[in-house]
Amino acid sequence: MKNKISRQHQKIEIDHLSHDLLGGVWPGIQLYYPPVKYSPSSGVYEDLIDAAKRMKKHAYTTEAHTIIFLSGTLQNFAGGVLILILKPFKVGDFIETQGHSGKVRSIQICNTVINTGDNKRIILPNGPVATGSLINYSAEDKRRVDMLFSIGYNDDIDQAKGIILKLIEADSRVDNEPEPFIAVKELADSSVNIVVRVWSDAGDYWGIFYDMQENVKKAFDANGISIPYPQSDVHMHEAKPTS
Repeated sequence: MKNKISRQHQKIEIDHLSHDLLGGVWPGIQLYYPPVKYSPSSGVYEDLIDAAKRMKKHAYTTEAHTIIFLSGTLQNFAGGVLILILKPFKVGDFIETQGHSGKVRSIQICNTVINTGDNKRIILPNGPVATGSLINYSAEDKRRVDMLFSIGYNDDIDQAKGIILKLIEADSRVDNEPEPFIAVKELADSSVNIVVRVWSDAGDYWGIFYDMQENVKKAFDANGISIPYPQSDVHMHEAKPTS
């Protein structure tokens, strides 16, 4: 085996992998990556070898040509290599990808395993994970908490904004900088909607969100501010009989 790494980009060249491990199934495998620091002790190369040995079981050679079962395994294998090298997420991060969200339990060469909020285990193939869109909620230390509160058209907007601001200032989890943002977002059909945006540590996101929902409702009730629900006015007209 031999590895060659250029200065422009990292090139992992596996010259004898197809012959020694896969019996000539994949001649001339070459994988290219953006500039990253490669360490032989990182375990990435060892993972490549182990995965290749497992994939050999899915192939057989005929007199005419070589047939490979499970062609998607190649994509997942390459996706696993990208994830191991580029590290868009790590074990313990909370991610959302391929229509699923959860905490990363393990990163395998062909699959990524996550646990959902209600503790369901989901196994995601690395091919789509590596090439598709992905949200990593744990990547940044700070997050913005967006909330929306509605009041009636007969209620005092300044009073409602003042109540919300006092609740925010009383919560030590909310950052002072950037300053909390409170403004009228829209005049809806049945309510005046007030948007609230505050910044906090990522780990406090849901605690602040849920506590504010309860505290704002109680404070609005105590100060006589209504939280309207959708309603419609129905007008009935009496039809006069025709002669």
